[in-house]
Amino acid sequence: MSTYEALSTRVTELLRETKFDLQIQGIYDLRMVVLDHSNTWIQVRAIDEDGAAQNGRMWYVSPFACDSEIVMTAFNAWLAYLEHEAREAFTFRDTQVASPRWDVADLAANPPARA
Repeated sequence: MSTYEALSTRVTELLRETKFDLQIQGIYDLRMVVLDHSNTWIQVRAIDEDGAAQNGRMWYVSPFACDSEIVMTAFNAWLAYLEHEAREAFTFRDTQVASPRWDVADLAANPPARA
């Protein structure tokens, strides 16, 4: 078994021992997936009630990571996914003011007025 196969197996086993028990409106199923394309990655995948999948960003797992680092990487993947969802849902005066989809080039070209 290669180093990456062994790591992918270890990450998969560790993720089976994690649980994220939080209800999110409109989301039917939340799970962690391990992606292995010669490197190992952790990703949050959300399935809505229509069966459509939404994926969080991919988090790299080093072949030298200890179990604690792998588990905390999974936790950080959840935090980032939840922050993204919160930013999409948060509005002020019916306007999204904390969008996770802002383009930094657009922001630089059109900076907001300073108070």
